[in-house]
Amino acid sequence: MKPSLRVRKAIAFMTVFIVFSCCKDEDCFDPSNPDCENYDPCFGVERPTAKFAIEARVRNNDGDIEYVEDPNVFPGILTQFRSEFEGDGFSHTWYVGSEILHDSHVIRDFATVKNRPAIISISHVLDYPIDQKCYPMDVGRDSVSQSFYLIKYWDELLTNGTFRVLLENEQDSFDFKIRRLQHDGSRATAADGWGVSVAINFHNEGDSTDAISFFEVNNRGYFTGNGFTRPNGFLTVDFESKKVNAEYKFRGESFKLRGRKLN
Repeated sequence: MKPSLRVRKAIAFMTVFIVFSCCKDEDCFDPSNPDCENYDPCFGVERPTAKFAIEARVRNNDGDIEYVEDPNVFPGILTQFRSEFEGDGFSHTWYVGSEILHDSHVIRDFATVKNRPAIISISHVLDYPIDQKCYPMDVGRDSVSQSFYLIKYWDELLTNGTFRVLLENEQDSFDFKIRRLQHDGSRATAADGWGVSVAINFHNEGDSTDAISFFEVNNRGYFTGNGFTRPNGFLTVDFESKKVNAEYKFRGESFKLRGRKLN
């Protein structure tokens, strides 16, 4: 005997209820989801911090200016200190040497620091709006002091030295060097100008030694030549693994290489 219409409706209702209940239960383990029982409006909400990025100025292969973040090592020509917090309600106080500054980011030139290597310390105080819902006991202020290393010689940067690399679609690796030298052939010092960048065996062309247009910070450098007689592109070196990646145009063709820094 077939079940009555009332019974069939009850069964259908229970089926829908069970399906939706299961779905809701499955979705209710996300504290960021307002539909979940364990929803926490403060989940993932962090208090602002005075920590800041330290970035070195470099000109890229398109001729544009970039600021590249680094955890520690800097040439110290133009260096930027940048907070991620800006806008209404945020105020900044920077202590850079004897200067006191108040923008969300500041740029300073350390080329005048002749006694190198040197450790430079920067202090930053951030005042910010208090989140009364998530941090009602907060004081609305944080401060930090961070230090960085000013190199003496350009070859202290990761982007200077000896690299063992392999061109894309090639089978044999080769070593090449990038060095920044004074005009008399000695090591170039960062406090006394740029010197001349020299590439030795670049593009695996024997023991050739060629002056190149190369602008570098610790983990990134740009070849700024015309792409024909001198390369145009970029080279990066990973902080931890020392893996090297480069892409550049040379002799009118585009190339990629991968490898690692030896020293």
